[in-house]
Amino acid sequence: MEQIKILIVEDEPVLALDLASKLRKLDYEIIDIVSTGEVAINLVQQTQPDLIFMDIKLKGAIDGIETATQILQSKDIPIIYLTACADEETVERAEHTGCYGYMIKPCKQIELSANIKIVLKKHKELAKAKISISKSNKSRSVAVQESNYNLITQLPNRLDLQAKFTQISSQYTKLNDFKTAAIIYLNVDRFYRVNNNLGHEYGNLLLQQIAQRLQTLLRDDVLIAHLNADEFALVFLGIENRQQILEHISQVIQKFNQPFGLDRREIFVTSSMGVAVYPWDSTEIEQLLQKAYQAMSQAKQQGGNQYNFYQATVEEEESDLLALETDLRYALDRQELQLHYQPQISLKTGKIVGAEALIRWYHPHQGIIYPATFIPLAEQTGLISAIGEWVLAQACQQMKIWQLQNLDIDRIAVNLSARQFNQTNLGKTLIKILKKTQLDSHCLELELTESTLVADLDLTIRQLNTLKSLGVKISVDDFGTGYSSFSYLQNFPFDILKIDRSFIKDIGTNPKNAAITKALIEMAHQLNLKVIAEGVETNTELNFLVKNRCDEVQGYFFSPPLSVKEFEQLLQEHNIVEKIPDCQIVFE
Repeated sequence: MEQIKILIVEDEPVLALDLASKLRKLDYEIIDIVSTGEVAINLVQQTQPDLIFMDIKLKGAIDGIETATQILQSKDIPIIYLTACADEETVERAEHTGCYGYMIKPCKQIELSANIKIVLKKHKELAKAKISISKSNKSRSVAVQESNYNLITQLPNRLDLQAKFTQISSQYTKLNDFKTAAIIYLNVDRFYRVNNNLGHEYGNLLLQQIAQRLQTLLRDDVLIAHLNADEFALVFLGIENRQQILEHISQVIQKFNQPFGLDRREIFVTSSMGVAVYPWDSTEIEQLLQKAYQAMSQAKQQGGNQYNFYQATVEEEESDLLALETDLRYALDRQELQLHYQPQISLKTGKIVGAEALIRWYHPHQGIIYPATFIPLAEQTGLISAIGEWVLAQACQQMKIWQLQNLDIDRIAVNLSARQFNQTNLGKTLIKILKKTQLDSHCLELELTESTLVADLDLTIRQLNTLKSLGVKISVDDFGTGYSSFSYLQNFPFDILKIDRSFIKDIGTNPKNAAITKALIEMAHQLNLKVIAEGVETNTELNFLVKNRCDEVQGYFFSPPLSVKEFEQLLQEHNIVEKIPDCQIVFE
């Protein structure tokens, strides 16, 4: 028997290699392992894998769901999604591509074996069904059947709807006849539950019954289409007012009020609908469908089983984002960026021993803008390199000023973006900044996230060795939120481990968080790493960390990020120590 060929699309190297190893043990051939959607699309055009494992949250320009969508437009290849988050919104997006399911990573070998067998069997059966349908010629030609109608429901598809609506709207224009139409984009709420719990056969049966009910609305002034998976479109022509649209929506809702019979089962499903109006929202059917889809998506986000009319908020947000990007390009020159500093406190002495530099943008019209808003924009546009270098220089300069003022602080911590860390001249840039500011390298701490470290392991090792040779300290930020965290600790030259806020929160009432945090502290100490707990906000959290010998803490319980003047005042007052319980005896 010919060996099954599999393509892996996964941007976490350790997970990808682990998956490939397990698949090879199951006697499957790995065509390749790629980390971006663009590379995957090109590779599929050159080869013909029998199966694709696709990570949903790829870090490139397009995610796994968009990658799968583009592949399936030209290739009939079964795709299994890989995901670390199984929320309903992600699952529903995945369902729309016609995928064969998803697996939570890291995958177990026994689950891989079972899933692959099921997927390949279903794909083979579907292929046979398509061949069977293609051979039938009941009421229309095979070519029309395949290209203009959905194979499951026999309803017209998107192509047919586009052609019919374009013809109708052209007649309106030609005759100078002013008419309005309502385009309704309908999605079956939680359709994936039927597929997951009962199987695809029952899912197809449900779609067929929904199509039959919608067809009862058909008239000369109504168009109906099955767009994709659990999505339908209804176009009501000759609309005179909004009330008429609401009446049509009410008719559609009534079609879902009665239960659907699946074999001997009865189930209830609801729908989410989005409405766009011709010609007000657009005169092009594809744009009308897109805007109706946006309105439908908002209805689903609000809980489903409702409808929304399209509003131009998305376009306005995109326009605002474009304006913000333009302003960001001038922010450095206009000196609108500032650094704030959040103190890091020793639990042994109660003193402020460090500060994390955090950037803020003081926009001339919008006021203060936080990093969560503009840093992703900076990364997308490439501005992050210039901003990152500015942050490094400013933080080092400020640290040197505090030392000259005889303010007692050991180090300054700066976050490095993935783009910064991957720059080949990072070492030279650091040398230049340290030389210019005359700051000793051991006073600088560079914080790196796990996702940055695992992107390219060879480059990571080279860069870390370069940084260590300069004498700077290196910390792992947001520790525990990525994959294979423990293996990196013994291979990479770290000095500090920062425990993420998600493990510190509710530590007094969440036994899992308490156990994880305690284990992380003990493990880090065994590896001679200093431990800093982030996001400490309550006295209960602080007491737990003191009891379990955490080295340092930072968070709003002590202080939010402060301006230079405010931070200097805090250093001079030394009033943090009062909040540390029994700090003088814990470490004796």
